[in-house]
Amino acid sequence: MIELVVVIVLLGILSAAALPRFLDLRSDSELAAMQRLSSSLSSAAAMNLARCQITANVADGVKCIAVSNCTDVGGLLEGGLPAASQPGTSIYIVSQSISTTANGASANCTVRLDDSSGTARQSQVFQGITAGH
Repeated sequence: MIELVVVIVLLGILSAAALPRFLDLRSDSELAAMQRLSSSLSSAAAMNLARCQITANVADGVKCIAVSNCTDVGGLLEGGLPAASQPGTSIYIVSQSISTTANGASANCTVRLDDSSGTARQSQVFQGITAGH
C-alpha cells in the first residue's frame, strides 16, 4: 500500500513538472509560423530582384514587381500576407523604408503578429530588397 502511495505521489510530481511545458504550445507554433513567413518574404524579395534583372529592371507587374519599401515585399507572396489563424490577431509588415530605391538595396524589415489590443505577440526580421527601378 505504501509503495502504491509513493508511486502515485511521484507520478503527481512528474506530471506537475511536465504539464506546463506541453500546455503552452501556441507561442511555439506562432514563432515557427512567423519564422516560415519571414523566410518566405526574404526568398520572394530575392527572386523578384532576379526576375527584374532579367527584364532590365523594368517593372511590368508580372515578371518584375516594383519594390521600394518593406510593405511592398508582402505583395510578392501569392495572395499577399496570410491571414492570422487566431481570431482577434493580425499579421502585418512594419512600415520600414529601405534607404534608397536603387535596385538591389536591402534592409532589415519586420513582420509582426499582433493580438487584438495591438500588442506584438511574435515578430521576425526578414531581408527586403528593392527592385524594378
